[in-house]
Formats: sequence, C-alpha cells, structure tokens
Amino acid sequence: MRRLAYAAIVAGVALCASIAGSGTAYAATGDVCYAVGQNGLIRIDLTVDPPTEFAVGSFRTDVGGAAFQPGTDTLYAVSGGYLGTISLTTGEFNRVGLPAGSGTGADGLIQYAPLVGITFAQDGTLYALVERIANKGPDSNREAIILLDRSTGAAVPGAFNGVDYLLLERNDGEDITDIAVDPTTGVMYAMTLVNNGVKGDALLTVDLTTGELTTVGKTGTTGIGGLSFIGGQLYGTTNKTYKISKFTGVVEEVLTLGGPGVEGLACRTGATTTPQGRVVVDVDGDGVADPGDVGSGGQTVLLHRDADDDGRIDAVTGTPTPPIATTLTLPDGGYTFPAVTVGGAFIVELAATTLPAGHLITTPPQAFRASALAGSITTAPLLGHRPRPDVAVSLVGSPNPALVGSPVTYTATIVNAAGSGTATGGSLVFTLPSGATGAVPPGCVAGVAPDGATTWTCPLADLAPGASVTRSFVVTPAPVPGTATATVRATVPDETSLTDNGASAAVTVTDVLPPAARDLVTSVV
Repeated sequence: MRRLAYAAIVAGVALCASIAGSGTAYAATGDVCYAVGQNGLIRIDLTVDPPTEFAVGSFRTDVGGAAFQPGTDTLYAVSGGYLGTISLTTGEFNRVGLPAGSGTGADGLIQYAPLVGITFAQDGTLYALVERIANKGPDSNREAIILLDRSTGAAVPGAFNGVDYLLLERNDGEDITDIAVDPTTGVMYAMTLVNNGVKGDALLTVDLTTGELTTVGKTGTTGIGGLSFIGGQLYGTTNKTYKISKFTGVVEEVLTLGGPGVEGLACRTGATTTPQGRVVVDVDGDGVADPGDVGSGGQTVLLHRDADDDGRIDAVTGTPTPPIATTLTLPDGGYTFPAVTVGGAFIVELAATTLPAGHLITTPPQAFRASALAGSITTAPLLGHRPRPDVAVSLVGSPNPALVGSPVTYTATIVNAAGSGTATGGSLVFTLPSGATGAVPPGCVAGVAPDGATTWTCPLADLAPGASVTRSFVVTPAPVPGTATATVRATVPDETSLTDNGASAAVTVTDVLPPAARDLVTSVV
C-alpha cells in the first residue's frame, strides 16, 4: 500500500477548510479530520483559525484507511483483513470482532485481505477496497469492493445482487490507491496509478452495480492517493495537496509539504441534526394537517440533498438525482432520517410506490433547511396523500308534465362518495333542452355545445367525503308540445370514476294537462 505524506495531509486539510469558507469561524461547522499513519493518530482541529494538529496516540499495529460513520463520532479503520475502531482520545485501534473473511464472485474464491481503504455512503453503507496481492486468480491484478458489517467486522454475503464481492474491471492502472463516496451525490470515485505512475494518475468513477470503471480524466500529475471529500469537493495528496475536479480529473495544487508517511484520512463533516416529519391522509388535499387528517403508516419518504439550494430535485443527464436516504413511516405517520449536516439544504418527497390504491400525493417535493443547532431535531415539512374523489350526479325536472309556456325547474344533486377524497375545483355543465330559454344563473357562464345546444357552466362547491349539494336551473321549454330533455355533467379533477358523473331528465310538455296535474295546479293556485 502506498504511503502518503502526513504533513501534506495536515496542511491540505487545513487549506481545504480555508477554501471551503475563507475568513469564517471554523467553530461554526465543527469540522475535524484525523490522519492515520506511521506515527499513529493525528487530530486536525478545524475549530480554530488557523487550524492546528496534534498527536493523539500511536498504534501497535499497521492501520490503513479510515472513515467516520456519517452523523457520528465513531472512527472506523482497517488493519490487514480486520475492521476496527480508533479511540479519538488515545488513538488505540480495537478490532470490531471477526475478520472480513472471504467470498466468491467473478474471480472465484478470494480472501478479503489486505483491506486498503474504506468509505461510508451517506446512508451508512460501509464499502471496503480489497487489494489483491494475496490472490492468485486469473484476474489477480483487479481490486474488489466489498460491504462490511460494522457491528461484526465481517463482509456482508451476497451484497452485490447475490454476489459476495464486486470485481472492478481491468483498467490501464496497476494500483487503485483509494476510494471515496461523494456525500452530495452518492457517486464513488477512485484514483489509479497509470503504469505505476509512469503515465500519471487518473480519476475514475465506480459503477457499484457492474464494477465498471469510467475514466473522468488524467490528473496531470502522479502519485495521488488518500482521496477525501469535504462537502462535495474532492481532494488528494502526495507530497503535495491537490484540489481535484470531479468533472475533469484535473488537479489544482494548493500546498507543498513533506513529512512522515500517512495511510489514510477521515473527516467528520461538521455537527449534525436529525430530520423528522410526518405523512398524513390529507383528505381535502390542502397540504395542511387538519383535525380530521390521520397519520399514514408504511409510506416511503425520500430525502434529497439540495446541493445548489434551489429548492428543486435537480437532474443529472436527464435523470433525477437519487435520494441520499429512504425511510418508511411509522403507524402514526412519523418518519426519521439519519443525521445530516447542520444548516444544509434538503428536500423531502413522498414516493408513489407505496400509496394505497387510488390515492394521490397532495404535496409536491418540499424543500427545507436543517437546523443550525448541533444534536437537534429538525422538523421536516409535512407530506400528504389522499383518496381520489368520486362524485355521482342525478337530475330531475319539475313539474312533470308541464304546460307549454310555463317554466320548468331542473334540480341536479351531486354526491361525493363516503370514504373518497374531497372534491375540489369541480364544475357543473347544464345543457338546456332544445329550444328552451332562461336566465343564466348567477356565477355561471353561458356557452354553446358542439351540437349547437345552449350550455350553462357553473362552479361546483367543494364536497367533503359523503357530502352532497344541489343546483337548480329554471328554463322555459320550447313553446310546442313534446319532450324537454336536459342533461348535466360534473367534472372534478383526479376523480376515480366518470361513469356516474352525468345524468339527464325528460319533462313532458303539453298544452292539455291530465286531470291529476290540473288538480295539482288548482290546489297550488
């Protein structure tokens, strides 16, 4: 495994912090880094300006790559084929328990030793880089990625679609020196020495499904190792410290120093806060937790990092940026995500995949800013879904029969089914009988149907589940005996079924009323 220059790392991290926030108080973020090397554990304090470093303690074994578990002060490291933790007060390395072990995959059975690097994804997944010097298979110059169980130290079997390890594809390099997952995007990066450094270094991305290595670009220098992210910025170090472009691989020298060898670097990205929120059955679809809105359990909630703080889930090459965390709601609708950096910009959204049948999401992706208070709970925005509305319409005309020249009242009844969602933003279209006339009701708009019939379009009042409303239309049928047929149709956004949204009513128009009808008219008069 390559040795890195300790002093360069110390100074480089200090300068990284300066670049990230020049002239600011480091105590505002609480960023701390630890260098793991030949001289033991070195703490790099970024809470003072300028940053300082001091020795914490020495190791009794050869300790390699290191990484902090996201949102915690637990520092993990590897030594040989073992995972362990390092005390931040004494520097003592303690094995977690079991060795990483062995597993089978594309190159048969391999031993997971030595482990030369580790990195955490934002969701807590722990990846380790296996150097293949102890393996004699046909692809023994190809490194492998494994997943480690941080509670036992053992590799997770079948971690890659049922395969124990991910064999990295053959590349023109002879040694992958380190790996690092970008906490802002979830992309894994790797650095390789091309022809043992003779042709310089290259920055790669790692496809964690196939093991494919994609060259981002040549760095223009040689000997870079010890990749580390501070926020979304990638850095690398030899006897010089570089700022590395994730998009081109090109480096920018920021410092030159020499010193004892260092094996790894782990940075804790500031203080954290824990996002918590709630999902409700938002019956009226207003995005507010009303008294009657109950919590919704078993719903999938996604957390995105809003890297450019624009309040939108940005897309990379046309594909939405993947979430940094996913969780399910408890029976009361509550949800909790792993701790995130204080003051960061984030977005939560409700996934449609676990919604009850026929339900709609009522809240778009919601942007929020994490609390600035370390160790606090950040209240994430409310998310909601609701059942679709389901209205049914009926229509009656009265009197029936009616005398020629006399008015007829058509009454529409609109009912929203119990157990459905609130019907909002609806409208009602009444089509007059052929030849009929009448005054347009208040709030309605007259129009003409495609067949030439006169229509009145009226707004439909919001209807809660199980509620109903009536609307009357008074017309005078054509002045000839016959049948005066009116129709009505309700239109409600996102409705479940349209089969019962329309109705018609036929009224007999006559110049001679039957005896019963004459008696009724006489009694009314």
